Amino acid sequence: MGLLKTERILVNVDFTRASESAILHGLEMSIIFKRELTLLHVYNKKNPKLFFNYSKENAEIIISGIISKIKEVNKNIKITGIVRAGKLSEVVNIVAKDINAIMVVIGIPLQAEGQIRKAGRAIKIMRDSRIPYLMVQEKFPIENGYKNVVLPLDASREYKEKVLWASYFNRFYNSKKSFNSFL
Repeated sequence: MGLLKTERILVNVDFTRASESAILHGLEMSIIFKRELTLLHVYNKKNPKLFFNYSKENAEIIISGIISKIKEVNKNIKITGIVRAGKLSEVVNIVAKDINAIMVVIGIPLQAEGQIRKAGRAIKIMRDSRIPYLMVQEKFPIENGYKNVVLPLDASREYKEKVLWASYFNRFYNSKKSFNSFL
């Protein structure tokens, strides 16, 4: 009989304010579900504007610094960091599967007028995934902040699994259930 792999919450980190929010939401999820937290940065040479002197090595240093800060405040949390090169839409799902992620948290930045930016990229990433995604904006978690869970439905297997996850959230937060059917 094989050993069970540790289940984790995966957070995509791109060093934006929305990414900071995603880290805090991911931390909240790891505490709620009693799972390890993994921070992932997808390194891409085409994104040199993320910070001064952008390189894979510097991204690893920054991820290590974030992990150290989290461990100072939350000593009992198990947290790891990963920096992988590649295309965001491919790497996130591959890493999620490799580390046995039960949820992926992605921050979606806002533009100046409050419009969501990069939401299309996030939807493209999660479209073919069986793992649930939590998309967060630049707002930080608040107490009892997951009250409304909205879930699109059809008859596919993936959506049935998502219903189970929505009910899991409901048990923790006494959330309202709202289902939109595409049947």
